[in-house]
Amino acid sequence: MKKIDIYLIAGQSNAAGCTKVRDAEAIYAAVPELRQGFDHVLYAGNARSDASQYTVLENRDVPWSPARLGLGIRNDGYMGPEAGMAVSLSKIYNESTHRYAGLIKFAHGGTSLLEKRVSSNSFGNWVPPSYAKELNIPWQGDPITGELYRLLLAQIERNVKELIAAGFDRIDVKGLYWMQGCNNRTLPREYRRAFRFFADDIRRDVTALMEKLTGVPWGTAGMPIFVGTLSQTFSLNDENTEKAVNIPFIEMQRSLGKEIENCYTVDNSAYAITRWHTCPEDREILGTDPWHWNQTDALEIGKNVGKMMLEKCVQ
Repeated sequence: MKKIDIYLIAGQSNAAGCTKVRDAEAIYAAVPELRQGFDHVLYAGNARSDASQYTVLENRDVPWSPARLGLGIRNDGYMGPEAGMAVSLSKIYNESTHRYAGLIKFAHGGTSLLEKRVSSNSFGNWVPPSYAKELNIPWQGDPITGELYRLLLAQIERNVKELIAAGFDRIDVKGLYWMQGCNNRTLPREYRRAFRFFADDIRRDVTALMEKLTGVPWGTAGMPIFVGTLSQTFSLNDENTEKAVNIPFIEMQRSLGKEIENCYTVDNSAYAITRWHTCPEDREILGTDPWHWNQTDALEIGKNVGKMMLEKCVQ
């Protein structure tokens, strides 16, 4: 039996991969496998973003290939969590163990889990069907409400079918890394409410999808969900943003792991992106920009995600 374990990645820009790789050789020196990729840790997915005042959609849909550096939003040197995840997962999935892992990503920068119809969300949001029903708003067929949720399922379906065609006859979904929330950080209470619906719905729908595709939905009914927190210093625009906005939202994200079964928090809060001084002109950018981690931190965060997935998902 040729088996592969699937790890899903979804969310907004820090899932899609907006970290600029400024010194690839430094990463390759530490992890040479990231140049050509890990033979037993595979990757497929779509890292999406908006451009030109939110009127143009950019897709970077990568077919199945060894997981490597540079699988972010553009092919000119951007990375997401998949690089670090592959490093950690390769400890178990490698030539000597004959085990395979597959990373499937669908992520879109600047998007919302909540129902927001503004220009920066013109290509859809992540509203799950049960939450839409709770809000008494249309869901199926709406071009914005729930569109990213539906596209995530479509991405999984397409990539799993490709694995079946490639000869994999047992495909286990092991977990989902959810890195999202920047666009909703002023509404932690509503986000908690929406995320409960999201967790229930995505587990149900991935189970139904995998049963349709494989006949046996291994591992999906209680699929572990790993919630990546925001950075505590995400986009500091004034001296109050960190304490009044970012920290309360991060505390809510941490609580999800205590309130929802088989849900875990990957605490990214200590990885700094900006540093506030006395005025906007003195703000120090530690990340790629005010919103995304630098390459060193992005790699470490991915490693942390992969390590936690191994601890919780692999027997």
